[in-house]
Formats: sequence, structure tokens, C-alpha cells
Amino acid sequence: MEPYLITVDSQGRGTFKHDGEEFLHILEGVLEFTFGGEKVLVKPGDSLYFDSGVEHSGKSAGHRKGRMLCIIYNYRRS
Repeated sequence: MEPYLITVDSQGRGTFKHDGEEFLHILEGVLEFTFGGEKVLVKPGDSLYFDSGVEHSGKSAGHRKGRMLCIIYNYRRS
């Protein structure tokens, strides 16, 4: 498992797709998260768990930057 503390703005950081699974816990701000073409708004205290092999992205839904804890588990890593 690899933990990351990520700050995102309204521009986001692009689209991602990689081996493994991901857990996100929203710490600050409201984020627009896209998973497989479906969009959802998440706020502080919300969590997401998903297959990171499906295209996904996130960005701040407001003027404030958002912060989240992201934990990536890559079970295919040797």
C-alpha cells in the first residue's frame, strides 16, 4: 500500500488508470470525482473505494483547493 496526501484545485491533475485498487478519504473542500465516465460530488468525511484500472480523475468543485488521503494498493506489483 502506498499512502499519499493530495491537494487538488479546480483544474485537477489529469485522468488516471493503473493497476490495483484505491481508497480516497476527503479531508477538505468539495471534490468532483469522475469514475468510468460517471461524476459524483464528495465532501469532507466521504470515502471512495474503487478499481483503479478504470479511468478516474478528481478536481475541486469550488474555488477552494481540496485535500484527500489517497491509499493505492497494487496487488500486481512484484
